[in-house]
Amino acid sequence: MNIRGMNGETTKYINRRQVLRLLSREPGISRTEIAARMGLVKMTVSNIIAEMLQSGMVIETKATGAEKTGAGRKLTGLRFSENAPVLAGVLLEGQKLHIGIFSMELQLLKRGEYSAKTDDTSEQIASEISALLKNTGRSLLGTGLALGPGWDTSLGVLLQEKLNTPVFVSSSAAANTYAADRFTDYQKTLCLSLASTGPVPAFDGGVRAAAMTDGVLLGDKTGCIPLGQMTRNGCYLAEMVSIPAICRQVGNALGIECRDLSEVQNACRENAAGSAILCDIFSSLMDTVCNLCLTIRPEALMLDDALSSFGKELMDYFFSRLHARLGESVPVILNPVCGKDTSLFGAACFVLTKVFTDALGYDIFFSE
Repeated sequence: MNIRGMNGETTKYINRRQVLRLLSREPGISRTEIAARMGLVKMTVSNIIAEMLQSGMVIETKATGAEKTGAGRKLTGLRFSENAPVLAGVLLEGQKLHIGIFSMELQLLKRGEYSAKTDDTSEQIASEISALLKNTGRSLLGTGLALGPGWDTSLGVLLQEKLNTPVFVSSSAAANTYAADRFTDYQKTLCLSLASTGPVPAFDGGVRAAAMTDGVLLGDKTGCIPLGQMTRNGCYLAEMVSIPAICRQVGNALGIECRDLSEVQNACRENAAGSAILCDIFSSLMDTVCNLCLTIRPEALMLDDALSSFGKELMDYFFSRLHARLGESVPVILNPVCGKDTSLFGAACFVLTKVFTDALGYDIFFSE
């Protein structure tokens, strides 16, 4: 990967980061395979790996994939060791706090949950998160903090002060795009999110989107496109498509009380008119999504867990509306790539992105 016009140190720096990326994505990859992927001679890769072995951050293991050379000799694979630092993903949606501790390969090592009280201050929330993260038994490289609507981004500053390690803040919708970027092969992804509002009433009502194109997030500083603030026929989407609005409209139409989305979903499964009601509710949202797709041209549209849990009927409706507007350029519609934990994984992916692009913790992995 020697690039014309770059000096030796710059090239070395780029090559090292690329090796980190490959080890993270494919634990067990061999030196031979790394060299082939990067277009480098094996000696160059071996020198980089030797530094990582000396630092204690990488160990040799059984190779994955093709295990023999032409001479029949078994290849040695490489993976991060238990001395390597861990990553944290934190998701705050509604009053729920979800925490995941991940290895450099994004293996979930530990998870926890905490219910925030309505009178908890940001300082108290940051202290609770910090206490949970400091009890990992391994050094913490960084934390991805994914915030649902109603949570203040200043929480990231407070948490960073308490942890004394980097904290990167995104919206929960944006965290989904980081997960999609990691676990799919699509270069342009649009993610839809329907999240519960946190302790402070959010104007967007939890109706959000996030888009990533070639690794770059679109939207506000947290990568969020607040769909709830958009209007249709003079009415905000938050007034038509949000968790409270959906519960109210379905409840009124079916003559029952729906207090949360699970009750809405159950009611619609039991009532043949439920799916038609949902399609009518989401029609205004789909007009906006179609307009976004015409601008962004995503290859894939991923629905978050709240939306995908409405079932195949809603997925088919979304596809039909998109196809009517976009024709053959309609994006593939995806379920969350990691199920209910997609945002949690995505928050940790955000930290890894910083490792590979901003040299976070670069010196930790290499012994000069």
